[in-house]
Amino acid sequence: MSRIWQMMGAATLVFAVQSSFAADLGQDMEILQKNYMVFQHTQNTNQALTALTAMQQAAQDAKQSIPMKLIGQPDNSPEIQQYHKAFDNLDSELKQTIAMVKTGHLQQAREQAIPVIDQIKKTNHQKFRD
Repeated sequence: MSRIWQMMGAATLVFAVQSSFAADLGQDMEILQKNYMVFQHTQNTNQALTALTAMQQAAQDAKQSIPMKLIGQPDNSPEIQQYHKAFDNLDSELKQTIAMVKTGHLQQAREQAIPVIDQIKKTNHQKFRD
């Protein structure tokens, strides 16, 4: 009987840990989406920089989480490596975009970044979303 309770406790703990990872990842995705909308529509350079910086922080944080679809995969699996690479690509694009906005080229930054970010989003949601 004690063994059954131990197993149930362990299963509950695993579920709680997985849920907390998913919630954190979900929050990061919401931050990315909300700030991406701001970046797409603002004409204010400071708002754009704030939105892009928030996106960059959320992307870096999300990279530390694992989507439910990949739970149980070893850290060195091709799927996990692809997941990390997706956030590296997004981070790189955000760095370039921030630099461009800082030099006063908000419209040009949007024209270059939006198609790239949209493609990163589309490709990786197809791969990693449940």
